[in-house]
Amino acid sequence: MDYLAQLGVTSIWMAPIFRNRSVQMFGEGVPPKAGYHGYWILDFTEVDPHFGSKEDLQRLIERAKMSGIGIILDIVVNHTADLIQPKGGVYAYQYEFSKPYLDSSGKAFGDRDYIDKPDFPKLEADISFPAPPTFENDTDRAIKKPDWLNDPTVYHNRGEVSTGGESAQYGEISGLDDLFTEQPRVVQGMIDIYRAWIKDFAIAGFRLDTVKHVNNEFWQRFIPAIQEQATRSGRKDFFIFGEIYDPDPAFLSEFVHRANMPSVLDFGFQRAARGFANGADFTSKVG
Repeated sequence: MDYLAQLGVTSIWMAPIFRNRSVQMFGEGVPPKAGYHGYWILDFTEVDPHFGSKEDLQRLIERAKMSGIGIILDIVVNHTADLIQPKGGVYAYQYEFSKPYLDSSGKAFGDRDYIDKPDFPKLEADISFPAPPTFENDTDRAIKKPDWLNDPTVYHNRGEVSTGGESAQYGEISGLDDLFTEQPRVVQGMIDIYRAWIKDFAIAGFRLDTVKHVNNEFWQRFIPAIQEQATRSGRKDFFIFGEIYDPDPAFLSEFVHRANMPSVLDFGFQRAARGFANGADFTSKVG
């Protein structure tokens, strides 16, 4: 820590530290993959044992603070580890115009008409979704924490992300179970998860993963709730920044103005710097 402080480091941004599915199987004949990056989360309430314990995290935060360094956690609200499988093995994205959601009585509805509203229609796993959810085994049905994440109706269940458009927010990235963030219970559930981390640990901020894959209305509620908790916990300078993986400055600015993002990663600068470094762009583009 002293060495980092001497380099001028003021914050350490850690990849997700929550208990993660370390290995993912992709079917017969397909090599398994490792979730070394931490984005295949099973338990949002615990530190992954590969890193240590909550006590270890507490010591890290305290030691970093002694050197004037804050710890920033990378957090995920868009998805969890891949446990839900579509019945019939249909993984292609299913669009709403042809396959709308159905409530528990089988009546079609537009979910955007009920975003974050208390009267959001009740859903049934077997009838409400264009890609009805199922599990490979009973263990997978109850392995996530908090427990509400084991309910398959809190996920979009529309198949894989396609080329863009609607599927960017409703589709699954690499098969990861995509949370139905338009539902008020999902919004409140995620607020409760990350409020607890702020209450229990003197972390300095959050980096928000996959921002563009989550509806703006979610962020409009989530971010003020997190800022409020941080202030209540004595951290008025709690730093929040979002990841919108796109180099277009105009597109990035939309999330600052419409999604309540305090700040975003500057992928526009990344593109300009890379272009200058490889000789493709002029110096003026970096400026």
